[in-house]
Amino acid sequence: LVDAFELIATIVTLSGLTIRQKIDVLHALFDFSRTGELTVDELTIFFRCVSSGCSKVDGNVVAPTVAELEKTAKWCFTKADRSLSMELAKREFDEFVFTDPRILHFLEYFSGDTRQVPLLTGAKWTDKGWRLFADAGSPLKGMPFEGESLHSKRPDECLELSPALFGGTRLGLIRPGLVQDRGFLGAVAILSTAPKLIKNLFVPTGQEDPHGRFALRFIIGGGGGGGRAPPGPGG
Repeated sequence: LVDAFELIATIVTLSGLTIRQKIDVLHALFDFSRTGELTVDELTIFFRCVSSGCSKVDGNVVAPTVAELEKTAKWCFTKADRSLSMELAKREFDEFVFTDPRILHFLEYFSGDTRQVPLLTGAKWTDKGWRLFADAGSPLKGMPFEGESLHSKRPDECLELSPALFGGTRLGLIRPGLVQDRGFLGAVAILSTAPKLIKNLFVPTGQEDPHGRFALRFIIGGGGGGGRAPPGPGG
């Protein structure tokens, strides 16, 4: 048997909608009484359908038990200062969803893009918090420091050719400079021969060209799970 609500909830969660749009659609889907509010039972069914459906299409997702989901639903009512016999307003539901780290992480895991940030026409993305990684405990010998002999530049500021993120390449094309990052560049050089693998690391921001704003997925411990690393504050 196929649970229709579970199927629809999974499709919505995996869709290209924004997180806000997904929340609004799912809330309306499980608002069985059409009051604009959810009972604790409706909220529990909501959580069960979404988690169960997504766990069936992604092996990295483990659906919580019904008891755990019921506990989360009750905690949502408690935070909103509502008794279990009352209904949860949409505003209270949104506040819980967007402040609970577990739920937010779950939604971001299935989010296919990164939020855009305001950029003036013709402006380039600048991460004011960027700094060169350095291990103060065991600095590399001969490692230059940002602001002294090392300066950050965009490709079009230091190359005569027009750089392309996914242009053709070959082994030996990537060469180390003075930053002592041969290990990292060696890995990039190998990956450069398989552009599809590199493309899978990028999360669309909608502002790659001409703003130069990119976001990457980082895999933790070599597993399938990982996190998105927005390119700076506000991203």
